[in-house]
Amino acid sequence: EASAVSQSYLRALRVMPVPWPSRPAPMHIPDIAERGMTIKQLFDLRIYLQRLCKTGLLKNTTEFSKSTGTHGKPIDWSSIDMYQIVNEVIMKVIPHVDKNRDRFPPRQWYSWAEFVAPRPQPPLIMMSHSWTGRFCDFMAVIHSMHKDMGLSVNAVIWICTFANCQFGENFGNSLEECPFLQALRRVEKTVLIVDRNADSLTRSWCGLELHYSLLADKDLQLYTSAGLVGSSKVSSGALVDEIMRYDIRRIEAAEAAFRRQILNYIAGLSETAGLQTRGEDLVAENGRPKLNDTAIDETHPNRANGKPEYRHEAEVFKKHSEKFNELNMRVRMEVVAKIGRAQKSKGCKADLAQRGIALAHLWAFARKVKSSSPHKWEALTLADVESDMIKPACALRKCSYTELVTDTPVYPRFVVSSTSHMLFKDIMDSIEWIAEAMQLKDSTALWLYFFSTNRVTPEADGEVWEAFDAAFAECEAYVLIADNEARHTRRLWRIHELDMANRTSKSVYITCPHGALSCGRAFPNGAQVFGEFDAKIARILFEMRFEECHITLEGERAMVIEHFEEGARSEAEKRRRYDKLHARLQRYTAGPIMRQAAQKGDVAMCRRVASAPGLSLNGDSMRGALGESPVHMASAEGNPAGFLGISTADVKTALADAEVSPPVGRCFSSVWR
Repeated sequence: EASAVSQSYLRALRVMPVPWPSRPAPMHIPDIAERGMTIKQLFDLRIYLQRLCKTGLLKNTTEFSKSTGTHGKPIDWSSIDMYQIVNEVIMKVIPHVDKNRDRFPPRQWYSWAEFVAPRPQPPLIMMSHSWTGRFCDFMAVIHSMHKDMGLSVNAVIWICTFANCQFGENFGNSLEECPFLQALRRVEKTVLIVDRNADSLTRSWCGLELHYSLLADKDLQLYTSAGLVGSSKVSSGALVDEIMRYDIRRIEAAEAAFRRQILNYIAGLSETAGLQTRGEDLVAENGRPKLNDTAIDETHPNRANGKPEYRHEAEVFKKHSEKFNELNMRVRMEVVAKIGRAQKSKGCKADLAQRGIALAHLWAFARKVKSSSPHKWEALTLADVESDMIKPACALRKCSYTELVTDTPVYPRFVVSSTSHMLFKDIMDSIEWIAEAMQLKDSTALWLYFFSTNRVTPEADGEVWEAFDAAFAECEAYVLIADNEARHTRRLWRIHELDMANRTSKSVYITCPHGALSCGRAFPNGAQVFGEFDAKIARILFEMRFEECHITLEGERAMVIEHFEEGARSEAEKRRRYDKLHARLQRYTAGPIMRQAAQKGDVAMCRRVASAPGLSLNGDSMRGALGESPVHMASAEGNPAGFLGISTADVKTALADAEVSPPVGRCFSSVWR
């Protein structure tokens, strides 16, 4: 029975377009290998989930969400994962639509594939993935496959989340009988999705699927959300590095018994070794096997989850190491075959303005930092990276890091701004967001101060200033990395850079560890926001004033101000310049602030943002990643106060949203009355 927090979501089923057919009964598909999903059915599901997220109707209701503090809170499209889809959609929608739980005994209800499919759907491709990966990344891979492979929208893909009955599925008495291997025997191709955190490389079921695919000589392809590994967009990077370091012995499972069963299978042993049996059959509890031997091997390295290794597994690894090494090598060779062996750079000598560092080199450097720095990755600042990694690496040649790793001088496509006290992890996450939003290739060059300037024998300030101007002249866009520390963002040099970008008519992007914001032309996906741009960070920028910004050397303040005021003939004209810059910053960042304020019913903040000069409350910059406006946010939360900061004319214009989002339109009309 659905909890109270999701009742509005279930009521919306009556008026919102849904991705399942209206028919008397679902399709009974007893052969689990034929419960595939067509690409069109996946696209329909994506649209449905986006509508639920956009309207704020999809919320966390599980016991687990209580432990994470997210219970009752809306689920964002940029973060929803397979666990949430199962718990908040599949296991609520099917019982709501069909009251007959015993339609296909002995199962209760049925799978999502049976819910939406008109007939059995034998698959062409199997997806191997982690449930913790973002569903938007999963669908980005489906979209890439659709284009790369020239697939029809009716092409069928097998996905465990939708093929298995989530109310209880029979996994068989052995792995040969489990749904995953049944499906693998039918498909022509296996696609492993390496998600943002590379969790799929640590999951035992994904390890089993990899092992069987290679054993059966299936066509194996690896994808990230950026595209096919080995393509021009994914020929390097942190995820590719993770694949190259793949080790099947590091896999984990929610149940230690399943992990043992899978490792036994890969080693060529009896699956039941070290597990409880009754005769020749495994003893199962709620469909799960049980460990028989729980002794620990204190001498063996800990598992990937930090727990000590069991003695049984340690002995299997030792006695059958060749089996595991062979699988690891075959996975790595799949990557090498697609991207080729990395060539060692000879370095080069380049002018300051031509020291663009490729994303590929940046990802490789970040991996080296993560594994080699004496500081903890989560607490490592850019200043730490400079002293621990950049300076020692460049000491011998006395050059910039860019000159050390690139073969030829390269003008940058983007000038990227950060500060030395920012966390390096946040900087890399922010760069990853803008790279994904802009669909950048690994060869895309960036100009970053700490990588592009010589940190061993620093260039003179005037030389750096001139080089920065030259890099700006050649680049396509300016990217400002912001975090939630005002002291990092409110720096005078950074607002000077923003001014330079505007004077030279460059595109401006602001990115943070959770998403990216386009300050002009939309991203390739048509939105102004990618991911979830933090409203707190947006507010720091919204309230930023030139005269209040910090600068390390006060002697440089006069130089920056002189540059900014250059050509102004009167104090009034100088004041107008400052006001225009502040107004531009407010227009850039108004959207995330207004949406949050409307959602919370913060009337004062709504009115404050609405008063920003030149701001259109119905402009694209006010909409989120799914096109949601402040009106959507206020409607979703039932907040009349959220409308009080918006003029009547703008609210009436926003009613047009009702044409494409009927539930929001009805909710809006009710709240507005």
